[in-house]
Amino acid sequence: MPCAGIGFSDKIACRCAYDRPVQTRSEVNIIMVLEGIISAMLTPLNEDESINEQQLRVQVNRQIQAGVAAVFCLGTNGEFYAFDFEEKKKIIDIVVEETAGRVPVLAGTGCITTAETVALTSYAKQAG
Repeated sequence: MPCAGIGFSDKIACRCAYDRPVQTRSEVNIIMVLEGIISAMLTPLNEDESINEQQLRVQVNRQIQAGVAAVFCLGTNGEFYAFDFEEKKKIIDIVVEETAGRVPVLAGTGCITTAETVALTSYAKQAG
């Protein structure tokens, strides 16, 4: 039976679909539980509509200094639909690099096609 896991860092609490104890570690799906403010970020652009990396980094730091629990890039506030695949990867890379592990990064990875969504999700996971 599938198990719904709840966890953060190395602390994992589990319950199974039919209220039975977890039998094996392979039954555990770890889901991060975040509490507090999760900032949905805008994606700043230059006049030529390229990504304004400097202002994106400023925005990440401003959000963290304000006390957010996590930052969320490439959501609907960040106009994710307007960027191509490589631009989305660049945004993820910039945000992950700039947070430097200070807060979790959530990235919107929904795309037009399933294949692209899977590829971007895999990329975001690998990026951190």
